[in-house]
Amino acid sequence: MRKMAIFFAFLLSATSGLAGDGKVAVEALGQWANVFGGTERSFQCAIQAANAFHGIAKWEFNVSGRTIARGEQQVIPAAGNPVMLDLKLAIPPVTDGVVMQAVLAVAVYRDGQENPAGKLEKKLWIFSDDPFHGRKEWLAQLSIGLFDPEKKTAEQLTESGVPFALIDNIDALGEGTGLILIGEGVSLKDYRGLAEALLNLASRGRVVLCLSLAGGEMLLPGMGDVDLPVPEMLTFARHDVIKMLDKRLDAGTWDRDDMAAMASMKLKGERGPVSAEIVRGGSGWLWTEMNYEKRGRIIFCGFGIIDKWKSGPTARYLFASILEDMDKRGGLTIQTTKED
Repeated sequence: MRKMAIFFAFLLSATSGLAGDGKVAVEALGQWANVFGGTERSFQCAIQAANAFHGIAKWEFNVSGRTIARGEQQVIPAAGNPVMLDLKLAIPPVTDGVVMQAVLAVAVYRDGQENPAGKLEKKLWIFSDDPFHGRKEWLAQLSIGLFDPEKKTAEQLTESGVPFALIDNIDALGEGTGLILIGEGVSLKDYRGLAEALLNLASRGRVVLCLSLAGGEMLLPGMGDVDLPVPEMLTFARHDVIKMLDKRLDAGTWDRDDMAAMASMKLKGERGPVSAEIVRGGSGWLWTEMNYEKRGRIIFCGFGIIDKWKSGPTARYLFASILEDMDKRGGLTIQTTKED
């Protein structure tokens, strides 16, 4: 309710100067744009004008350039008070491995006028359930070793057909040659030697992906006098890194306004070494990446990939994009091209 109130306050401010030109503001509620095929979805938008009027809202739903649904609805906004338009759409199924583009277009006409007084176009991407369709062999080549005391990541990867070998303790992290994956929800307070062990492995050429941590603190190499291997590059990022990996994916909110941020790093330190404290939510850095010689690499990812796996396509497709990127830049396999 608080989000809705803030949105309406913004919309009222944005439309306060429209009295002279008769324009109508049509704004989508919800910033997500990713949906699963073969589902039914409800899309809301708010219609508002500075002066009351009678009119009609017409909408069309186009998938890959073809109109698959359309309709219209009478709207009577009062001055300064938005009218909610709730459109229930059947999202068509998509073939496994295919992502389809769709556009929901809404146009509002005042009674007696031929040209729209306001309009909205919302671009959508329709995904299939399995982000790894046709790439099971490639997944196996990654040789994922999973350290997952919370068991949630192992359960979800098993359900999704992602092969991995469980790592029972920190001392066994260096075994094998594939990707080291730290499951979601691990606390550095409970495993105090974990961060240092992962940094040392990355410095020796291993590729490490650490999903959202639950808490704790770690020293940052190269930022003060600490006895840790210094990376060639240290990068901090927030939501924009998602678009860098796949421009089709939602960044700030994931499906039905679930927030993408689960844990982040806040930097601490004045005169001594700099450390990173793991905090809940997105107030700190959501993405910390360190690149070493010998193609070693470690990423601390704060997005709720496992937690939000079933809420919409973005979490699972982001996970696939991260693995692809780590493979290409970290040299996990020889073959990195997607299979048809």
